[in-house]
Amino acid sequence: MSTRRAPTIHRIACSLLAAGLVWVSLPQRSPAVESPRAESGKHFLWQVDSPTARAYLLGSIHLLRQDVYPLAPVIEEAFAASDVLVLEADVFGKSPEVLLQSSLDNAMYAPGRTLQSELDPSDYVELRGLLSQVGIPTQTVQQYRPWFLSLMVEQVLWARLGLQPEYGIDAYFHRKAEGQKPIEELESVEAQLAMLSTLSDEEQVLLLSWTMNDLDQTAQAFEQLLQLWQRGDAKAMEQQLRKDIEEEPRFEPIWKRLVDDRNLDMAERIGAFLASHRRYFVVVGAAHLIGARGLISLLRQRGYAVQQL
Repeated sequence: MSTRRAPTIHRIACSLLAAGLVWVSLPQRSPAVESPRAESGKHFLWQVDSPTARAYLLGSIHLLRQDVYPLAPVIEEAFAASDVLVLEADVFGKSPEVLLQSSLDNAMYAPGRTLQSELDPSDYVELRGLLSQVGIPTQTVQQYRPWFLSLMVEQVLWARLGLQPEYGIDAYFHRKAEGQKPIEELESVEAQLAMLSTLSDEEQVLLLSWTMNDLDQTAQAFEQLLQLWQRGDAKAMEQQLRKDIEEEPRFEPIWKRLVDDRNLDMAERIGAFLASHRRYFVVVGAAHLIGARGLISLLRQRGYAVQQL
């Protein structure tokens, strides 16, 4: 199975597939890089207007470091001017116990089934080798499906990079809104988990392999991603994404299900917001905003006035 690095998918219990566009794979943290502003002075923030309402769409990176803050004033001003905070999925309003149980309901094989019994022998051998790289003995996780193991591995890799969910964009704005603004969500955590569980075993192993590959480049890849986000360079982020998928075409149908198909439902939800008479601050994984099938393009196609701030 030939793979490169891949977009990560999401966080167990404290964040679940918020799925921005983030590549993980390096075991060590690299020093923070000073990110120059783009010449245009743009941010990963868009203003979307209907005749009666406004939505600000902020692309999120779901785990970050404290040194990313403070955010640009235009982002804080857009939040302050909004009536409602909308998260991709409001994992913060649920207890960790409830989130973990929801995860396990989708993550575990039925009694009598295991990784070894269900996976193709070659996939099982590859999975066992991948898990050994982060110190997870295969025999201790036989009951879990590969997509859940992918999330477990991501937690290890993120921690090695010094990234924490409490510094993620979603968590930051949830804290600011709690008790001050209504908080809504584009989709439920349960829907995200159900979607992950529908991936085939082969697709799940591919997802894990992408998560693990190129362990010597993850820190550099993350710093590059962070710079693109801070510069609001959606075009460069899209180009990098397309390049990675083109080099591993088998990830294309997985990406379609994890991102493109969900974008259609999210666009409908945002359209409902724009039919109201309020202002919404929508925080959604950065990958959902970019490209011809991203939310920005979909909302423009529906006739809304869209501008990057």
